This record gives sequence, structure tokens and C-alpha cells, in this order.
Amino acid sequence: MNPIIAVDPAYRIRDNQFWYTDCTFNQLLGGAASITLNISGLGVRVLTRAAQGMNRQPTTSFTLPSNADRIWWREHNNQLVRVELVAIGGNFPPLEAPALPPVQTPPSPIY
Repeated sequence: MNPIIAVDPAYRIRDNQFWYTDCTFNQLLGGAASITLNISGLGVRVLTRAAQGMNRQPTTSFTLPSNADRIWWREHNNQLVRVELVAIGGNFPPLEAPALPPVQTPPSPIY
């Protein structure tokens, strides 16, 4: 098993995904495409960055790999678990800003 990179001894489970902004080692995960966590009660899992939402804001969550894992996660909603970060994979590409429309110059005044 990989050495432990970081630990959150009391991560609060919420929703159906891992919200990295809620954990103590969030500063390590901003650019990650995937992470490997050892979650107490669940075990070692590789989580992937959640899909980009419609609001174009950077996504701050990772999805669990299987339906059974997501069911376990929901059943433990609002509970505190120990989470160990054991690997960080890939680079999550930064969002591309939407293209701005060309600036139109105002018409010259006629004298």
C-alpha cells in the first residue's frame, strides 16, 4: 500500500460524493483528476473528479467508483470518518473562460 500523504481524522460525509473543500488536506487536491483515499469503514477507493456543472464554476468534489460505494456513503451521511489520502492522480484541466464577444467601437459622430 502507498504511504499516507495526508489525513483528515474527522471528515463529515455529505451528499453522495467526496467534497474535497470540506477536508483538512483540500489544498493538495485542487488540480487532481483522481485521488485514492482509504476511508474508514469503506476501504481504499479511487475517486474521480466530478463532472463540470452547468454554472461553469470549478467542481470541488470527487465521485465514488461504484453504486454500492455511493449507497454506503449515503447511509453514513453526516457521520465523521477518518480519510487518508494515499495517491493523487493526473491533472484536472483548468476551466476555459467563455469567449467574450468582440468589442464594437461606437460609430464616429457626424458633424
